[in-house]
Amino acid sequence: MGREITARRHWYYTECTQGVLIDETIGTDPRLLCYILEDTVRPYTEPKVPGATAIPTGRFQLTVDYSQRFRKYMFHIESVPGFSGIRIHGGNRAVDTEGCLLTGDALGDRDVLYSQAALAKLYTELTVPDGWDESYNCAKVRMKEPTWITVENGTHLEGHTEIDPKEVVNLGQEKK
Repeated sequence: MGREITARRHWYYTECTQGVLIDETIGTDPRLLCYILEDTVRPYTEPKVPGATAIPTGRFQLTVDYSQRFRKYMFHIESVPGFSGIRIHGGNRAVDTEGCLLTGDALGDRDVLYSQAALAKLYTELTVPDGWDESYNCAKVRMKEPTWITVENGTHLEGHTEIDPKEVVNLGQEKK
């Protein structure tokens, strides 16, 4: 069966998009994993701006493989139409995304905060150590189980800086 993760976008700006990454595996209660920052969501009628356009909505396999660019094993969102090399990685601002998803433990003003801490938690949640890769001279990790990520456009939520991650429940909606 595997793991089902959802990247739900909620805050749309001209230079970036903020949202939440939620574990929605069947048989479990939805659970916030971290916040995310992406490039700008553009209408399908507009041309893609390389390095500045969010990936399209859809369901994609999430794997872990070696990144030549970052020289380590990283999350990889596979088979995204019109995109290649889409990763989930650390970073804080829109200029750090280049089409990828950035992780954060909190939202700032059009950025994410505590990115490396959120990414470390995500690796602990989804991967296990898999020895040492002699060919790349680095630690190797693998997914704990087959994992899929659904990217979707959610409704715009106001006042994002007031949302406490511990208070976010049920599909990223603020607790009433």
